[in-house]
Amino acid sequence: INGYLSLKRPAADIFIAGTTQTFPTIYLTAAAIIHDTKINTGQLIQIFAAFYLNAPLLFLYPHLVHYLELHHVNCFLHCWLTVAWSMQYFSIQPIVSQLKNTGANKVK
Repeated sequence: INGYLSLKRPAADIFIAGTTQTFPTIYLTAAAIIHDTKINTGQLIQIFAAFYLNAPLLFLYPHLVHYLELHHVNCFLHCWLTVAWSMQYFSIQPIVSQLKNTGANKVK
């Protein structure tokens, strides 16, 4: 505790963050497919790419640790996570704006 896991295995914090995102990702994917939303195909592809970008890391990590030093793996994983989370923001932002505008129009 108190950072021991991050100190011993620096990538553990990324995996904890990534695995806690599993259920919201599945929910968002199902909601985007099932519900009649005004999401075009390009936005849907961007959402899937952004939210599933972290999945390969679970399988890639053992190989990275085997061939690279741990601090290089840690840097790589944090950079990957930064890209994934940025993509998630930019893929969700237009949908949130659409929903916000739709809600504002219903109130009027």
